[in-house]
Amino acid sequence: MEALAGPLTLRVYMGDDCKGTLYQDDGASHDFKQGKFLRMDSTCSVERDMLHVHVGPHQGSYSAW
Repeated sequence: MEALAGPLTLRVYMGDDCKGTLYQDDGASHDFKQGKFLRMDSTCSVERDMLHVHVGPHQGSYSAW
């Protein structure tokens, strides 16, 4: 697996169904079936002209970089 370095850019496109998922695995095997991956779900909302982004808990055994 390639090591990740540097910042992550999260692009948020506001709308009625503002949500997304960041997903990472080794891209070469079926190890994700044994929990070897990283998934983080996100949602957003606008309140009082402010954008709120919520990133959920890490799922899987991979650590976030």
